[in-house]
Amino acid sequence: GELRADSGTISIEGELLSSKSKSKISGLTRADYMLPGMTIAQAAATYASFFTDFDLSKFKSLMGELELAETMRISSLSKGMKSKFALALTISRQASLI
Repeated sequence: GELRADSGTISIEGELLSSKSKSKISGLTRADYMLPGMTIAQAAATYASFFTDFDLSKFKSLMGELELAETMRISSLSKGMKSKFALALTISRQASLI
């Protein structure tokens, strides 16, 4: 769930938290929010449609290093493989804070 603050402020690099400052942050999420029938490539394309700073070439390089094939279906990934996939998505953004 999400908690709502009842006082105080949050700033990122000197700016109050806003849609603009949120674009500087990339957070690790679970990979199970993607449709199970999607391939890794399809899921990455969906992710890229939400984040304009997503670096597809960096993602593809990480997939090779993590020994994950872009043709693999999300439903076929083990929990550890899903964690690797989610990490690759997260660090493939050009965000200043991870």
